[in-house]
Amino acid sequence: MREKVKEAGLFLWEVAEKVGVSEWTLCRWLRHEPTGEKLTRIERAVEELVREREEAGKC
Repeated sequence: MREKVKEAGLFLWEVAEKVGVSEWTLCRWLRHEPTGEKLTRIERAVEELVREREEAGKC
């Protein structure tokens, strides 16, 4: 998951903010590959942030 965030050009603090947790908490979650609700929340946050950046680039 860390690699996916990196490939998207995002910072962990951005994803953490979008998920609604501290950067420290997100880093703890990512020590091992997240599953279940945590994985869903992180993936959704990454997708939304990428979409927001794409939309901002179109303006």
